Amino acid sequence: LFGYYVLQVGTAVDAYLLEASRVRQHVIVDRRGPEEPRCAGPDQVAILYGDAHALPLQSDSVDVVVLPHTLEFSGAAHEVLREAERVLVAEGHVVILGFNPWSLWGLWRLLRWHRRRHVLWRGAFRGMYRIRDWLSLLGFDIVQAHTYFFRPPLHGEAMMRRLEWLERLGRRWWPFLGGAYIIVAKKRVTTLTPIKPRW
Repeated sequence: LFGYYVLQVGTAVDAYLLEASRVRQHVIVDRRGPEEPRCAGPDQVAILYGDAHALPLQSDSVDVVVLPHTLEFSGAAHEVLREAERVLVAEGHVVILGFNPWSLWGLWRLLRWHRRRHVLWRGAFRGMYRIRDWLSLLGFDIVQAHTYFFRPPLHGEAMMRRLEWLERLGRRWWPFLGGAYIIVAKKRVTTLTPIKPRW
């Protein structure tokens, strides 16, 4: 995706997700203050402190908005998407990463409801089709949507390597059961053509 500005809303993961972006100017909006730990990014990244449902940015000013599991941990997911639509330029893109409730990850979350010590399991997993409906209501066109990571949420690098065959099997036979999904959508702008009144 191209443009002048790319915005990442929230830092739910510890990786710097904008590293491979072709967009030159990177901005991160996060609720955590400067004294709290965050993902490591280059020095030229602008970090703003604010909420995802009230972005401290001008309307029509960003080319790409990245929401890395932001909707799961927001009590106002509709407002977050509405804010992303507001700050995007015409034909801008939103990239949404989310956990799939209809997967081994969603099942694991339900089975471990009484032991949710890890912050990951406290989020509200929303299905990919529900997010697609919300995006279409806001006037977005879905460019790409697919699931990934078909292995169960287990600890240990050796165990994950042993279960790597599930990735090939899942992509082929049950692609809708991936543990997470990615949606790329484009902001659709309808231009009005003035019609000369007939007298």
